[in-house]
Amino acid sequence: MHRIQASAHAKEISRANRTLVFILLMLSAMLVSSCAEKTTSELIDQLASGDTQGRKDAATQLGEADDQTAVAPLITALDDKDLSVRVRAAGALGHLKDPAAVAPLSLHLVTKDDTTGELTRAAALALQEIGDPRALDSLMAVVGVAGGGQGAVKSAIQSFGAAAIPSAVVQVMNSTGSSAQAAEILAGIGAPAVDAIAPYLVSDNPSVCVKALDLLGKIKDPRAAGPIASLLSSDNPTVWASASKALGAMGAPAVDALLVALTTGSDNGRIQAAALLGTIRDPRAVDALAATLAHGNPAVRKSAVNALGFIHDARAVPSLITVLGDQSEDVRWAAADALVAMPSGTESLVAAINSYSLEVIAGAYQFYIRKGIPGSEPVLNDALDSFGYVTMAEDYLNCGNDKLESAAEAWASRNGYRITHTWGSATGPQWGSG
Repeated sequence: MHRIQASAHAKEISRANRTLVFILLMLSAMLVSSCAEKTTSELIDQLASGDTQGRKDAATQLGEADDQTAVAPLITALDDKDLSVRVRAAGALGHLKDPAAVAPLSLHLVTKDDTTGELTRAAALALQEIGDPRALDSLMAVVGVAGGGQGAVKSAIQSFGAAAIPSAVVQVMNSTGSSAQAAEILAGIGAPAVDAIAPYLVSDNPSVCVKALDLLGKIKDPRAAGPIASLLSSDNPTVWASASKALGAMGAPAVDALLVALTTGSDNGRIQAAALLGTIRDPRAVDALAATLAHGNPAVRKSAVNALGFIHDARAVPSLITVLGDQSEDVRWAAADALVAMPSGTESLVAAINSYSLEVIAGAYQFYIRKGIPGSEPVLNDALDSFGYVTMAEDYLNCGNDKLESAAEAWASRNGYRITHTWGSATGPQWGSG
């Protein structure tokens, strides 16, 4: 009997709990329904007089209500004593997209108590959503201002595209405190900014020219490659170095402009153009670089040789073989290094021993010493006799091969040099080292 009563009691409690849960759910639904059914007028009243959380909720719901009568109250709420309410009001105005909010939002991009940039961020995003270009001046004015929200400010400015370019360019070129941020904005806008930046490439002020080059290097639009490449011939080292950096960042799209600079620029312009072509490693440059090996300036020839070595195109081998007889020691060494780095070039150098081409052998003597080809000493000694010079003789003396050492001693004696001995290990090529 006792068990039956306990069971009945349990059923009664279970029914009571179900009834209680049902009542709570009904009350909750009624409260939610009551909040959801608030009119715009009621939300406006709540925005003006409710507690902080109530004002925040009202601002959010007014932004979602899509009722333009809420714009004026939300603008007023931008001056609310609580920062979080102002942030919600700014966001709501962005959702409503009413141009009447542009000026008030602009005034609240920077406020004293917004130490984290929360309101700056909300106001900038709201102005971006509204999309009225009248906001640009205010947005540009706060670029670089201390505090948070700068990412949102830059994003908002970039969203205006071409309309934002003139102001941003002026900030960069005038070296204002926000010039770095303005440069980032222009880089983000990209190709549309090129036409506004390019005229500064011909500025008489080198610093302005460098700023334009840096910007164009970040944008990487090939339309600017020609004007930039012409500055490789600038007399100002900072300018041509910046031009080189910009073209290097551009990569393959700059090749055509670099080929023009290689054939029409100053000697330094040609040197820089060749170096960049070697860095980019585009096979289209091989013929022009090979033709440059006949240039009168050995520094230009050396730069072209190095570039061909980087490109690793077998078509360059005959030209590089010829340059092994160049009158410049630096050019000869560069040609030998370039050939050694190319499989077909190595084959040509080995073949030169058999064909007894002394001029080629002299130009690449370091390769032959490292190669250590058995029985090649007589040919190498003949190359020293015919085309030798001091550095070559010193390398023979210190390479570890007795026959080459003897030939070097004889060469020194014939040419009026005295051999001295110093402490230390040899730094030149070693016989048979590879």
